[in-house]
Amino acid sequence: MRFALIRERNSLLLNKFICFYILSFISYSSLYGQRVLSVIEILEIWKSVQTEESRDSLYRTPYEIRTRQTFDSLMESGVDTILVYSRRTPGPAYIRQNDIPCNDPYPATSYIFWKENGIHYASKLTGKCETVSVTDGQLVEFMVNNFQNMRDEFFMNAIYSAETHGERIRIRSTSNPHDTQYTLLLNIGENYKYLFFDNNAITDQQSLFYDYNRSLISYRLFKLIENKN
Repeated sequence: MRFALIRERNSLLLNKFICFYILSFISYSSLYGQRVLSVIEILEIWKSVQTEESRDSLYRTPYEIRTRQTFDSLMESGVDTILVYSRRTPGPAYIRQNDIPCNDPYPATSYIFWKENGIHYASKLTGKCETVSVTDGQLVEFMVNNFQNMRDEFFMNAIYSAETHGERIRIRSTSNPHDTQYTLLLNIGENYKYLFFDNNAITDQQSLFYDYNRSLISYRLFKLIENKN
């Protein structure tokens, strides 16, 4: 049994940060005719084609420069337990951070959480603007306590059906380039997990994976962050 994956990246969302996997034509040589695939079968196919983004490649778009710089600065100073959360909305692809006033809309907002010298901090980054505050440490502690389980998790796109057609599998899915995109980077020492998903994946109740996505531990972390910010 051999699967072929077509990965289609939306050029409006840049580089490797927003990944939409469109499993359009997957060879399935042992099946003929038509058959509806179960949720478990789709998950297994999706899981088999997951790849880990290189940590060095993350947060390098022009509107996330400060996020990358802050993360690198923390790592260089010896802080290696870091949680990064980024929320992106559609906007100019190559906008320069210094061109946007602090009170104007900006395509990306990032939050970085860490512990240093026994104190928990949070940094909010929007364009050229940064606000640092002391926090209760709940988010970092949640990440540390659940890290091993979240390492195996991934979000599914909004998928409505999947069928075999002869030797191929056809999946009906959606990826909206105008939708809000979210990313999480969980970093503990040399170990890390990068997660990405769009708003449609967690709000479209018609999707086969609506309940699945909302049952993930990483979704609980996402909601904790959203509720605190």
